[in-house]
Amino acid sequence: MPNNIEAEQALLGAMLVNNQAFHAISGFLIAEDFFEPLHQKIFKAISDVVVSDKVANPVSVKSKLPADIKVGEMTISQYLAALCSEAVSIINSVDYASLIHDLSLRRSLIYIGEDMVNAAYSADLDAPVQEQIEEVEQRVFEISSAHREQTGKGRFAGAAIVSQYLDMVAPAPERRSMRGVPIGLPEVGTVLSERVFEPTNIYGMISSSGEGKTSLVVGLVRSAIDAGNPVLILSYDQSGPQIVSQMVAQELGIETRIQRSGSMMEKQMDKAIASVKRYAQAPFEVRDCDASKDTPKRLAGYIKEFVKKCGNGKTPFVVIDHAATIKPEHEDRNADQGTKSRNATQELKACAKRTDAAILVLMQRGSEGLKRFNPRPAKSDAYGGQGALQPYDAVFYLYRGEYHLEEQLKTAKDDKERGQIEGRFLQQYGSDIEGTAEIGALKVRFGSSSVRRKVRFVAEYTRYESMYRREDDEQRDLW
Repeated sequence: MPNNIEAEQALLGAMLVNNQAFHAISGFLIAEDFFEPLHQKIFKAISDVVVSDKVANPVSVKSKLPADIKVGEMTISQYLAALCSEAVSIINSVDYASLIHDLSLRRSLIYIGEDMVNAAYSADLDAPVQEQIEEVEQRVFEISSAHREQTGKGRFAGAAIVSQYLDMVAPAPERRSMRGVPIGLPEVGTVLSERVFEPTNIYGMISSSGEGKTSLVVGLVRSAIDAGNPVLILSYDQSGPQIVSQMVAQELGIETRIQRSGSMMEKQMDKAIASVKRYAQAPFEVRDCDASKDTPKRLAGYIKEFVKKCGNGKTPFVVIDHAATIKPEHEDRNADQGTKSRNATQELKACAKRTDAAILVLMQRGSEGLKRFNPRPAKSDAYGGQGALQPYDAVFYLYRGEYHLEEQLKTAKDDKERGQIEGRFLQQYGSDIEGTAEIGALKVRFGSSSVRRKVRFVAEYTRYESMYRREDDEQRDLW
């Protein structure tokens, strides 16, 4: 098996001589990376001593190890002293740790390969071969995930971070290679000050019932599918066929009601079938969720299962519709809505990091915000209140003034009040309120959260369209 005992001895000696060497490598090296079992025990002992804010040296570490251990003719005390005499400098300790970690990964791959060969030879012919394939995939995925988590905290992070930064700021066309999920509507990217939905990030979108938040998301999903990103929709609301019918309506201009009534013309049917087949061949899935049992951890399990099955190297895009229907992990009568929401989002954020996915959580506004003189969404309209937004990397809203104008006109008591309502909305949103919607930011990581942009809403096809003009091309290309 690949190993380097001398490197392990030199690194352990360095940590015993200078505990700063341990701090330099503890972010990405674990005890199991060592090939020699005794070295694993010594590393754990050093870790225990250092973590307890004490000095790790041969004397203090010896007390953490079995007294009867022998290394050839040497006692454990003599061996620890010998390690110190072979120690490398703290400057070289990171390189030695990197070598040990690399050899550990190679051994893991060999174990998997040996098990795979043995299983293929000895398996019952009635046993599905797919199960063997999935088991191997899962083991490789776990090694890869563990490697990313370890190296993300240690010395490898510097090179990776610099590389990512240079890619982010590089001029076109290289800058367009940035990892993530393409944002199909440029106005959303402008509002968020982001060119893509970035991996490991969790985003929130706030809107009222009836404003068409699902329609907007369907457009973003179509763009992600067209770019080849794996897409998973975890829906507590609409079924898979309903979402697909919206996708067909937006893409082909065939109203959902015509599709559902079975009255499409032959050419329309041919186009719809071709479109649906394309979605069937894409890494795309809609999973119906159950509000009575699907907790954040169960959702995280669905996401990991999907990424394992459909991952293709591109950033997965996960949509959760919607936040209020997620069952809390633990029923706590004393916990307020904000705490429940924040706990759920934190679990999903951790899942985004583990799977390298970009997650978008939809939030339906409560009725209180709709009663304001100006019903444009605010942070307090988020499910769980303003405090619930803390785990999100960015939050934006969808607002259709036309929809709220119509809703308020329904309850106007007379013509005078109707005139006042119409005047107020025209003053706030202008004469182009009809057939338009507003995208705005409530929380962003960079830039201003006061940026707003208008988009066109085509109700007939439940489709949102960009309103950027030709002179806006430079800004549109930026995001």
